[in-house]
Amino acid sequence: MLILGFVLLVSGLKAQLDASVSIDAMVDTMLRSSLDTTQTTLADTDSILIEEDEKDAKQTVFLLRESDVLVRLNSMPIYTWNDDQRRHIKPLARDFNKLFDSSQQSDSISLENAFGVSLAGIKALSQDLRHYDIMMIDLQKSNEALARKTRTLQRVVEKQRKEMELLKRQMADIMLKAGR
Repeated sequence: MLILGFVLLVSGLKAQLDASVSIDAMVDTMLRSSLDTTQTTLADTDSILIEEDEKDAKQTVFLLRESDVLVRLNSMPIYTWNDDQRRHIKPLARDFNKLFDSSQQSDSISLENAFGVSLAGIKALSQDLRHYDIMMIDLQKSNEALARKTRTLQRVVEKQRKEMELLKRQMADIMLKAGR
């Protein structure tokens, strides 16, 4: 399901790209930049600072925490409207740029940023699902352990009930014999 969503996202983005930019080139650039990292330290921001060596220039790149992206995505309103050409369902550029690209003041959303935000959101959801899967497995194990304990206690209670019945009969026999 996650892969299908990603494929639909990429195909939609690819349709919006102009002929001079290919989705493969964008992915290659993103992969290359993530593989060439030389130093990772925590910055004072919500991101991890990565110093990256390039052939022609040094760049400072921040690796955004996916969980932060998910929080921002959840706070971003999504609108729907119709114009003369078609129906739109999307965030307003000012809302998107306010949350994800403070340097972008235009009335449009950067395709690269939209792509990156989408991937980060998918990763965050995937991590959340993995976390909840682990929690569910732990809860199932706990539930099974409690069920075993319950069955053991039920057997003990049944055994004690039978012993009490036996003691009542013995007591009745003793009382009957004493009354004679």
